[in-house]
Amino acid sequence: RHFFSSAGPTVALAVFVVATAQFEVIAGWLLARRRRQAFIAWRLAQPTLYLALVVGVALCLRSAGPEERTVVMAMAASASLAIPVIVARAMLLRHRRVPHRSVRPLLRFAATANLGNLLVYLNGRLDLLTLSFLVSAKELGYYAVGSSVGQLTMLMANAGFVRGLTGERKASDFVGIALAALLATLIIIGAPFVVPLLFGSSFAAAIPIARILAVGGVINYALQAVSGRLLQRRQPSMVVLCQGAGVIVFGVGIALFPTLIGAAWSSVISFGASLAIAQAILHFSSPRHIANA
Repeated sequence: RHFFSSAGPTVALAVFVVATAQFEVIAGWLLARRRRQAFIAWRLAQPTLYLALVVGVALCLRSAGPEERTVVMAMAASASLAIPVIVARAMLLRHRRVPHRSVRPLLRFAATANLGNLLVYLNGRLDLLTLSFLVSAKELGYYAVGSSVGQLTMLMANAGFVRGLTGERKASDFVGIALAALLATLIIIGAPFVVPLLFGSSFAAAIPIARILAVGGVINYALQAVSGRLLQRRQPSMVVLCQGAGVIVFGVGIALFPTLIGAAWSSVISFGASLAIAQAILHFSSPRHIANA
């Protein structure tokens, strides 16, 4: 409620939504044009800029209250998407327009890839979004803390996606999964010490949530790698299918077990369901061109 009580954060959210759509369309265009290096650089631009802005905000507003910092960080999140999109748009306008015949398949591919990415974000954040309507603010805080610790294993998920997208050997996926599993093991063992140290002993309820979501991070790493390989085969619609199935699985799980632990396990199982479907598609299907995507 506080977030929408002033014009600044509301405008920032609107900019974030529009810029996200534009960001994904540009990403799809780069991928469809087989400009993989540019696509990788484009994918890394937003999180790098966002990290720089958040660190700058944290340093400049150390004495500010949490509400002020939340609002400014929301604006930083919007800027981290809007700035690259504005720069890219300005650069693209300098080039000759693409012939009309080639625009339609590119737009179709970009729109499908955008929908797939939207479902990826939804599948990864649906637990927090759903719990905001089911539990108290205090319980939601416990879950948010557990999520922030447990999902540290997802930090390497983008690396798995890039490996799959660039067509690296599957052996690299296993190395990445092993590293994610090692990080998850450290989180499972260290959560009883890390959570009280960072957030205080009153957040002990977040420890089992962190442990469960650490397991989900390993599965999500493998899922991102497989999703990258599907996009490398020009099959964005299959990414939509897998992630959409994960959303449905989560919905069933949270309906049956509407608790904090139930939400955590539902999230993990939804990742597993998406991974199983994606792996099956990857195994039984053959590469297709963008025109058939």
